Amino acid sequence: MRIIIRTFIFIIIGIQFAWAAPTVKISQGKILGLWAFLNSISNGQRASEIINNIYINSSFNNKNNQQQIKRLIDIRDLHFNQRYSFRDYPKKRGEMSWDVDQFFTLQAAKSKSVDDFFGRTTQILPPFEHRELFKIIKNFESVYLKLIWTPSKGKLKKYQEKLEAISKKSNLPNLFGKAIKFYNSHWPDSLPINVVVYPIPGKKGRTSATMVSDTAPLEVLLDEKDIVGRFGVVFHEISHGIYESQPKSFQKMINDFFKDSKSKFSNFTYSILNEGLATAIGNGWAYEKISGSVDKSDWYAKQDINLFAKGIYPEVKSYLKNNKSIDKEFLKYCIKKYEEIFPKAHFSYYNLLGNVWLGTDSNFDAGEAGFQLRNYFRVGGMQRSSPIEHKFTIRSFERSQKSDNAVIVVFKDKKEFKWFSEKVDALKPYSKKIMEFKKSGLFTFFDKRKKPFLIFKVNNFDEFRTILKRLQKIQFMKESSNYISISDQ
Repeated sequence: MRIIIRTFIFIIIGIQFAWAAPTVKISQGKILGLWAFLNSISNGQRASEIINNIYINSSFNNKNNQQQIKRLIDIRDLHFNQRYSFRDYPKKRGEMSWDVDQFFTLQAAKSKSVDDFFGRTTQILPPFEHRELFKIIKNFESVYLKLIWTPSKGKLKKYQEKLEAISKKSNLPNLFGKAIKFYNSHWPDSLPINVVVYPIPGKKGRTSATMVSDTAPLEVLLDEKDIVGRFGVVFHEISHGIYESQPKSFQKMINDFFKDSKSKFSNFTYSILNEGLATAIGNGWAYEKISGSVDKSDWYAKQDINLFAKGIYPEVKSYLKNNKSIDKEFLKYCIKKYEEIFPKAHFSYYNLLGNVWLGTDSNFDAGEAGFQLRNYFRVGGMQRSSPIEHKFTIRSFERSQKSDNAVIVVFKDKKEFKWFSEKVDALKPYSKKIMEFKKSGLFTFFDKRKKPFLIFKVNNFDEFRTILKRLQKIQFMKESSNYISISDQ
């Protein structure tokens, strides 16, 4: 069974359709593979270590190509993080948005040639940089063909045929229809699901899959034996597409249910509901339907999602069997099950740092601090402000208090921290104590509203990273105020 790393986005079609069982088409994506190849050799999203190593050890890894890769990275860093959230959808449904990176992935999957890819993406980037980018893509096309695509064509064709055979045997459209009913979703019967495969040479290694609109780009390891497991990954991605196709009114019902819940576990449950359901349905239910038994290995790389998906699987399976749709009783069950599996979730740094306000003094760049934080924890939302000794930072902090984010302060200068703490009521009882600590370290506490505060007193980013690593091992924040010295083991 394949453990997957994934990202996703679904572009909304604004018309409501009655659902039927659409067809599922499996095809090969040469241009998608080329685009993924470029992302891998430039350390982009969903980069493949296998592909990168093949390129690094080839004669094509020369000075001229290295310069072109650097320029590709510059263009990507400038423009590919641009994102547009669709209006009037719940803010916590982050997948209800459009972004440049996923749009390029979608168009690469649909393109027949580099010229076709170029035409499909005009006006998304500034014209000059768009042309620069495609000059680079065109240059690397022959490299990709020689290193990856041409040597893989025979095995990729056989892999595609095996997936098609499993799809036919399992009656995939019927499974799709049952999943649509479960999600209370909509999908037009005239809109097929397009699974587009591209090759990764080898038998083992990390692969990625995603769902973009009606298309599921899928990396496949050419020599792997677990084709049924790969099919489970396909259905996992399809499930994301179905979830994202739910009517706005139903999305709001789910959102309001978790928002109004009195359980302190509701937000944590909601944050992994999409991934948990897709894992339970794709890696659990679809896999069992095809193989005749439940996969006993891990279903997902991240253990919170893996355990949650396995925990809710019996109920998901029951709803699918009885053609029931997600309802409030099911959502209550999910919260209850999450609490059973993760009773200390409300003290977990992994959960507490999902949404943060980050302030730094003048010795630390807030952007770099945020980048370092995301290297160690899955931070969804982040507001940053620096220096902390400034009225604009206080305004930023005050605005952030309306949300349930954690507060992180990184400082070296006692004078700046003293000024900031005098303006923040929650810090006043602890300010003097924090400044008197002789060694670098971290002071943590919950305020009266149970909002977590993490105050890093450090001299440099090396010390900041050292403490972040320690938090990963500690896992849970203490309910009472606590000091962790950098010298603690």
